[in-house]
Amino acid sequence: MSDVARILDELSTAVKSSAEMTNFTQISKKVDDDVNLQADFKFFETTTETEEKSQIHEKIMKNPLFLEYINAKNELDLLKNNVFNTLADAFGLTKKGDCGSGCGGCGGCGNH
Repeated sequence: MSDVARILDELSTAVKSSAEMTNFTQISKKVDDDVNLQADFKFFETTTETEEKSQIHEKIMKNPLFLEYINAKNELDLLKNNVFNTLADAFGLTKKGDCGSGCGGCGGCGNH
C-alpha cells in the first residue's frame, strides 16, 4: 500500500503543478478580476428578458478572456478525465478502448 500512496501523492503533485492546472488557475484569476466580465455574468444570471439574455450571452461568448477560460477548462478536463479513466481502469471499472463510438461528451481517452 505504501507504493500506491506514494505514487498517488506524486500524481497529486504532478497534477497540481501541471501546465493545464497552472494555465487554468491563472486564467480563472483573470476572469474573477475582470470587472466587466463579472458584471456581464451577473446581468446574465439576473435578467429574465430573453432578448437581453441572448445578447449578453453572445457578448460573453465573444470575450477573448472567456474563450481562453473555456479552452483552459477543456484542457484541464481532458487531463482530469485521463487520470480518472486510468484509475477506473486499474480498479476494473472500465476497459481501455471500450468506450463505444460516441465521443461527444468524452474528455478524451486518447483512443480515437
